[in-house]
Amino acid sequence: MLIQISLSEAIANLPKFATFLEGIVGGKIIRWGGVGFDNKTQMLSVEVVLSGKQSPKKDNPHPPILSSLLNNVNRGSQKNLGALIIPTGLGCSIGGFGGDANPIANLLAQQFDYLIVNPNVVNGGAWQNIAENMLYVEGFAIDMFMQGQISLRPVRKNQIGLIIDKNIPEELIRKELEVVKAAQTIWGIDFLDYEITNEPLNQAIEVLPGSYSSGKIDNPLTLIEAAKKLIEKGASAIAILTLCPEYEESNSSFPLSSCREAEALAHSGLVGNNSNYDYGLGADPIAGLEAICSHIITNHFLIPCAHAPTFAESTIQELTPRLKFPLEKKGGGNACSKLEEKTKGSPVIPKSFQDLLDDPPLEYSSIDSRVSPEIASFSFLPSVFRGLQRAPQLIPIDQAIASDLTINELKAFIGPSDCWLGQSFLSAGMSRNPELKAYSIESNKTKIGISADLLKLHSVQKTKNYFEVIGYLEAEKAGMIINRF
Repeated sequence: MLIQISLSEAIANLPKFATFLEGIVGGKIIRWGGVGFDNKTQMLSVEVVLSGKQSPKKDNPHPPILSSLLNNVNRGSQKNLGALIIPTGLGCSIGGFGGDANPIANLLAQQFDYLIVNPNVVNGGAWQNIAENMLYVEGFAIDMFMQGQISLRPVRKNQIGLIIDKNIPEELIRKELEVVKAAQTIWGIDFLDYEITNEPLNQAIEVLPGSYSSGKIDNPLTLIEAAKKLIEKGASAIAILTLCPEYEESNSSFPLSSCREAEALAHSGLVGNNSNYDYGLGADPIAGLEAICSHIITNHFLIPCAHAPTFAESTIQELTPRLKFPLEKKGGGNACSKLEEKTKGSPVIPKSFQDLLDDPPLEYSSIDSRVSPEIASFSFLPSVFRGLQRAPQLIPIDQAIASDLTINELKAFIGPSDCWLGQSFLSAGMSRNPELKAYSIESNKTKIGISADLLKLHSVQKTKNYFEVIGYLEAEKAGMIINRF
């Protein structure tokens, strides 16, 4: 659901914006976020996903914000805690693709005792490089943490249960279960069991103006029922594997700046036609669905969870959708005179890696390097298993103990430049804790265009890039002020 709110009305209601939205839509919200701003009309576009009918009784109801309890937790056991948040499905130029934020996440992790990351920061299909001091926390849980509703309890390991969408073909399930065995062999994960949902989830993709990825799930209750069975068996973390639909994306969604791009998009022979995302021009079209799946489980059970997609066509053939040859025309005619010559015969292999970078053959040119980890993965479960292996437990604040981590210990919140109309971002930008510094990374852009400045969050520090943030963090540790340098 897309709603319009004036900028002035939004700013007036920022302290309790989620409650404000629920009053407008008349229901409980499972996901919301600003998706665009019209400077001429001064109107904000906000996407809202209602929780819908799930279950009459929550198995782990959300606690209220208990400020008196929060103030008494962790005194004398303070940790240096940071949060690197890169929202999923917004087309972030850094971290919006296939785990491409891993290098900067590992650099930032060296600045803290613990660094909170949402799965989107480190997940890259089968590829992930999560540091031991990173806390892998699902987005809805981060929102709760930032509001002081829960604490995070680091653990040595979790017993992982896997939910499998009934829509997934049997042959594909067998292949994904081999991935489970591989994760046990390589990483020693403690895998408990899997449950196939009673009903297909039946997901649908939606991409809103501004490249904001969203979607719908017909049967959220069947997801909850499967999770409950696993938790009753002893699961302390939940991985979710669902069959995601292919997204039919228009080749004209983004302007093309060169003949090579036109060739690649018009003649790449893509299955599923995810060309804009593959070429680094848009948001991951399935990211919104992934977020909704994990939000449902967190909202209901307060348990670490993360989602992995699977695609029947690509995985059964053991090929990713974006590397299917020979190249096949998709319409649009001859983009360039050299097209026929370039697409004849077998795919061209570059003579060297530098040739691949400098002048890639056509069949390589449609793939952005930030998407390469996903291209090189036949399963997306490995990243999820690796993250959930030591994901912190989510503890209601009234049950927190001295060693748990709370919002009181958060020293830095680091996010992209123009997506600040979100729960965690508002909590950081409006925090009254003088020790918490919020940083906006100007080099990490989205298509949203809602900056901290626009919302008058004046305490948020604008920084050129992530390396500048590291400089500020080093200065903080040294007790220095570096504003004049």
